[in-house]
Amino acid sequence: MRSANSRLHKSELTPQPQTDPVGCPMDRASSPFTAKRVLLVGGGRWGRVHADILRRVLPANGEVTWVSTHNRLALAQLASAWADTGPRFRMLNELDEALAVGQDAAIIVSAPHMHAADARTVLQAKMPVLVEKPFVTRSFDAAELVRIAEQRGLLLGVGLHLLFTSYLHQFQQILSDREVRTVAVEWYDPESEIRYGELKRLNVSVQKIHDAFSHIWSIIHVLFRNRPMVVSGASVGGGASTEIRLDVAGIEIVTRIDRRAQYRRRRVAVVFAGGGSAELDFTTEPGVVAVDGTEFPAASDWSSQPSPLTLETVSFLSALDSPADAANWPGRAQFVVSGVSVAEDIAERVSEIEAAILAEAFLRDNLVEADARAIISDNIGPELMEQGVRGPEAESELETIFSAFVKRETNEIFGYERSLRRQSRFLQRVKARIA
Repeated sequence: MRSANSRLHKSELTPQPQTDPVGCPMDRASSPFTAKRVLLVGGGRWGRVHADILRRVLPANGEVTWVSTHNRLALAQLASAWADTGPRFRMLNELDEALAVGQDAAIIVSAPHMHAADARTVLQAKMPVLVEKPFVTRSFDAAELVRIAEQRGLLLGVGLHLLFTSYLHQFQQILSDREVRTVAVEWYDPESEIRYGELKRLNVSVQKIHDAFSHIWSIIHVLFRNRPMVVSGASVGGGASTEIRLDVAGIEIVTRIDRRAQYRRRRVAVVFAGGGSAELDFTTEPGVVAVDGTEFPAASDWSSQPSPLTLETVSFLSALDSPADAANWPGRAQFVVSGVSVAEDIAERVSEIEAAILAEAFLRDNLVEADARAIISDNIGPELMEQGVRGPEAESELETIFSAFVKRETNEIFGYERSLRRQSRFLQRVKARIA
């Protein structure tokens, strides 16, 4: 396992000849926005993808100020390789230093637990900002950021690129004239794969619900816009795979998330109240639609359009030129902030369930290794990241905790002399069930 900011091999930082994240290239000379200077915060895998987008869509006389406290040498080498193909890249260590330079907009792609603090700092500097998913993990932080943005008249956006996928909107049109009874959403990822020319590994430094549910919420938001969403239940299976049950204005939606699947899968299956069905399988974008057994391509315009992430970036920067466009931008925080409270509810439910599963297995002395490792990693990994523990140190701590569970050594598991474990909310939940 690997944390978001652990050391990466040089080959993982080199763009590979795979799917182009930009899709159909855009003409720099006709950039539909006036912004030239963009602040990019975060140097992880997704930060590098955003950097690649920016170097393609910003004008040649533009500038990206890239802030990262990790992998700086490798990131600088990457930016240097782009020196003759687009905007200038400036590498800095600290956000405060970057804000002093002066920018037109910011994109936050730092570690999720830093999103609230980084976005707050940027907004207080009177700069519009796009925050990658997960926006924040607490409703309190979401409300505060929205308030600051409104007080300063700034566009606060959330990076939910599925809102910009033509295939989801076309699928929504198919559903619009029929009554939907049930929906099943499958969101499966293997532990490692190549995405956008980068090696993507399971990242246990991000809480799994906040990591994946942003995508699920986006799908539901596009298909059933502005309908209230209520969590009706949750359960946990092998390998900490998770099933979430939702009620969306009377429509039953069952979502399955698995971060340790044997294969990647993205699928939405719909059953209509009057009989019949529809399915969108976008495991490979744009995917295939099947309606009542008849299959056809999900999006006829896919090959001629920039990628959803590119459209999201360009439309965000374009919206800065028009108050009306900013007020109506699809990813505007005010429109999508409800997803934070739903994810927060689900995350709490799932953590309680997993604490109960781990405690019962401990008491019965029948731990299943794969399940126990997954539950421990998924819950304690994000807590370690919040405490500044990453890389080999985090991996060692997770392995020590797992081994203590196997040996049923309660002093080692809950050893209060160890501050890292003393601060673990999840371990306290487990302890309450074992005591």
